[in-house]
This record gives sequence, structure tokens and C-alpha cells, in this order.
Amino acid sequence: MENIAEYLFRRRAANLPPAALATVLDELVWTMDDNGKEIHTALRQWIDSGDLGRARIALAQQSVFLYPTRGAMIDAFARLCSRFPELRQNCDDIIARWDMQHANK
Repeated sequence: MENIAEYLFRRRAANLPPAALATVLDELVWTMDDNGKEIHTALRQWIDSGDLGRARIALAQQSVFLYPTRGAMIDAFARLCSRFPELRQNCDDIIARWDMQHANK
């Protein structure tokens, strides 16, 4: 069976903004019996995929941080931004959110 994130990506409307599909995926996370593990795995793969459209959607999701540590996130984003420098601000914003959330821990 195909991953639901991949299916929705392939079937999305041609002019659908990345944030719109990311919102759908964020909502689906809470309805899945695996708590979104399958979707989050797909989104991490999208960041590494070399596909700009998939990467934009993965970065637009808001439900969780896709990586277990700041270091893993920094490494993944560095690889992504070396391919797509235009995504640097998105990545920096996510890292800033991580830092804010983990500042008092």
C-alpha cells in the first residue's frame, strides 16, 4: 500500500500551496493509528529527496519537529539548503522555533 502522504502529493491540485497540503497532513497525523509515524517518515524523506515541491510541503508542516534532535535537524537542513538555498529562511525559522521551545529545558 502506498504512503498516504505520497498519494496526496501525487493527487493534489496543481496550484495548491505547500502550506495547504501540509495542513491536511498535520490533521491526518492525529487520526492515524501510528500517531503519524508513517507521515513523518515520508516528510523526512521528502526533505532528503531532492524534490523542491515535496521539501516545501515538509517544511510547511506544523504538528511536530520532524527530527529527534537539533543536530539531526541542522544536518538535514544543511543538505537541503545546499540544493535549494531559497529554503534557508524556512529552515532557519524552524530552528528558531525549536530553540524557543527548548530554551528552558
